[in-house]
Amino acid sequence: MTTKLEFLKKYHLFKELDPEDLEDLAALVEEYEYRDGTVVAYQRDAADSLIIVKSGRLYAKTVERGIVTQTRHYLPGQYFGLDWLFAPHVHPATIQAKAHDDQPVRLLVLRSRNFLPFLSGHHDVIDALEPVYDATDTQVAGFPEAQYAEALKMKAKRDRRSNTMKILPDELIEFIDRRSGWYLFVRLIPVILFFLLVTVLPFTFLTTQPPGSLLYNMQFWCPGALSLFAIAWGVFRFFDWTNDYFIVTNRRVIHREFNLRAFRVDIKIARIDQIQSVTVLKPSLLANLFKFGTVKLTTASQYGVILFDNISQPKRVAEALDRLTKRVSTLDASREQTLVRRSIESYFGFDQPYELVGEESAGAAADEPEKMGCWGTIAHRYQWRVEEDGVITYHKHFLVALAAMFWPLLIGAIIAVLAVLAVRFNWVTWQLGAGVLTPIYVILLLWLVWDLENWRNDLYQLDGRFIFDIDRMPFGFGESRKQAPLQNIQNVKAYTPGLLHTIFNYGFVEVETAGVDSNIVFEHVPFPGVVQSDIFQQIEEMKQRQREAEDTRRHKSFAVLLDVYKQEEEQGRMPRRTPPPPPWEDEDEEE
Repeated sequence: MTTKLEFLKKYHLFKELDPEDLEDLAALVEEYEYRDGTVVAYQRDAADSLIIVKSGRLYAKTVERGIVTQTRHYLPGQYFGLDWLFAPHVHPATIQAKAHDDQPVRLLVLRSRNFLPFLSGHHDVIDALEPVYDATDTQVAGFPEAQYAEALKMKAKRDRRSNTMKILPDELIEFIDRRSGWYLFVRLIPVILFFLLVTVLPFTFLTTQPPGSLLYNMQFWCPGALSLFAIAWGVFRFFDWTNDYFIVTNRRVIHREFNLRAFRVDIKIARIDQIQSVTVLKPSLLANLFKFGTVKLTTASQYGVILFDNISQPKRVAEALDRLTKRVSTLDASREQTLVRRSIESYFGFDQPYELVGEESAGAAADEPEKMGCWGTIAHRYQWRVEEDGVITYHKHFLVALAAMFWPLLIGAIIAVLAVLAVRFNWVTWQLGAGVLTPIYVILLLWLVWDLENWRNDLYQLDGRFIFDIDRMPFGFGESRKQAPLQNIQNVKAYTPGLLHTIFNYGFVEVETAGVDSNIVFEHVPFPGVVQSDIFQQIEEMKQRQREAEDTRRHKSFAVLLDVYKQEEEQGRMPRRTPPPPPWEDEDEEE
């Protein structure tokens, strides 16, 4: 039988992938062999994997109120769950393995938790991974819950990312927009009127003035200056409008507000499950006339109310949030069902109906660390964001290091200019100048190294459980450390406070915590929106682990209860809970 890599090379879904990308992807794909007649997936369980039938076949059956409503066979070479790689869904059917023509049932499974990190290092895969359209594949087994349109969002997922906002690996953008173009037009009306006023009226009222007079000259230079002011005013309002974003993903709502007057960017984020109510408002005549409005989101986050104000399609936001809220509720129920089943199977020690078909060479290749050259090691050492072994480390922006090194660089440049002038005018000889300057430049070099290491040693870290603010002196001369558990974080604010910060896209991330002396502030970090998203992602993953651990303990108690009940029933000690049937019913059955 062919190996995973050989099969994937010929598979139509991956035919556009580069050989290196395909080899890396094959290392993430797991191959399972299922026993004939066993269940591969249960209806209403959580679904987050792409499944390809390599051999054998699958039989999918949907049951609603005890009635089979849909059936479908998956033959070798067919797949389902491509969209589940990006947005988890619920299995719409119970799927059973069926051996065919003496061929065992072998499935290739690509899990979302492996595929999404893979995309971060293989950006071109989304462009190459285009699903082949087939009218029979627009729905999985004809079930409306599995929408083919989700798969078509794969390319848009990457292309629609904002440079200042990080979309999490398992996020899909459901809605992204800025304020309405009609809202911009309304704000430009005073600018247009002012422009017309300063360009038309002077020529109307001043053309009768005698040539050479002050009023006659004013009709030429005054309208020009005021027109430039009006144009600058309009450009200011345009750029103030174009840099504000409202984003709804399958996990969060995001409001990015750029205040051009203060050159400050503020980002507000709330999870979908924190949204308590959604209200659509059209508060003015102009809003109704030009069909734009405001969506008021009341949330359980620290921001309280988040406004998507003056957007062109406010009802789309309300509809998307309503759809996502229902999806979150459905997924929570499906995950609960999946965890209950796994807990019971683990407690009673059920045999798994499948075997993992291993290929050690592929796994070893996937786990082999990437080798870096000398320059790669140096670049890795001074990157602003480094993720290793589950720990994310941030440095301050490199402009902070340059500012710290300003004085030794300036002093060195001044000394160099003075030395050249001294030699040029024969004030000193080259030998004397070199003897004097050498120790000075050694001191300046040590000063530069100290400042550079002092910048590199100031770290901010996330490790999945804690958040750290580490301030170290160079070469081990001292260290101060502040940390807080992720579960104590109450809110995270990201902003760029000024013109220079906005131009070079660095700023502050303020982490409001409970139980520590003061808040933790990430100062002068590049891409504060990315850092904010990282922190929220770590918090979500931490809460998910806590929920799973708590659910596992709770489900184990259910399994113990079932075990005790089964023991008592087998020993005949369980009393009857309903009255026995009347005697005449037994006589009728005998007759």
